[in-house]
Amino acid sequence: MIEKNKVTKILQMAKFSKWAYGPEDEIKKILQPLGYEVIFLEKNETQLFIAKSYNEVVVCFRGTEPDKIVDISTDLKCKQVPWMYGKVHQGFYEALVPVENQLFDHFIKHDPSKKITITGHSLGGALASLFALSLKCKLQTLSVEVVTFGAPKIGNEEFVVAYEKHLFEKTTRVVNDEDVVPLVPTHLFMDYSQSDDLYFLNDDSELTKAPKLFPVIKNGVDLAKEMIEAEKRLSQDPEAVKKMLESNAKELCTDHLIDAYIEGLEKALSKMTAKNVKTDLTL
Repeated sequence: MIEKNKVTKILQMAKFSKWAYGPEDEIKKILQPLGYEVIFLEKNETQLFIAKSYNEVVVCFRGTEPDKIVDISTDLKCKQVPWMYGKVHQGFYEALVPVENQLFDHFIKHDPSKKITITGHSLGGALASLFALSLKCKLQTLSVEVVTFGAPKIGNEEFVVAYEKHLFEKTTRVVNDEDVVPLVPTHLFMDYSQSDDLYFLNDDSELTKAPKLFPVIKNGVDLAKEMIEAEKRLSQDPEAVKKMLESNAKELCTDHLIDAYIEGLEKALSKMTAKNVKTDLTL
């Protein structure tokens, strides 16, 4: 049973991840009245903000623009490169490197009493996980938590083993119903794996702790099968994956959008609150 406080925290991070898509002025308008100092970092195509309050620091990576999801998913068909642990997706590695040192500078003299949460949606979730492991391994005394939404696979099995060793108990990886992005790249495309830290948000807005092979249902299964078939054809037809994704863009976008995650989490929290009230009334 997932506690209400945990769902509340997950929902809060989903809202942070949504705000990351907005302009800097809007983010400041939202967070400064809540007591946060906001710092923005941007290099090449990588954007994020750091929100600091008296008792916590939130690092939020901006994810994939909704109208570019097909192109980004196609870009996932990419080779792996060596990293500090195992091998990781080249595109994610190259997106993190330009901002990594600047980010570290904010935590070298970090007050250990302040909790650190690193979050992001889609591409932002992948970068959040990658940076969190790097930070935790280089500054081991820090207490780091990770919350991601609709994040794709990042690296090979060696990377996943290292990630689970350092951050398994501190990671919440949320996948919404038929969101297929967390399935890519599939296991047939190089050695991509995924950590066993999944929280599945089903179509009834119920959030449950799920195994690694989570119950993607209905169109999600069909789309996943099509993606595997497209990968098989990739050497003969480089546009195969893109064509398949474009033909199913509506289904992909619907459950992958951060707004869909927020809506589902709000309903899940509402159900938990109503259930608690009903229980109180029967006592």
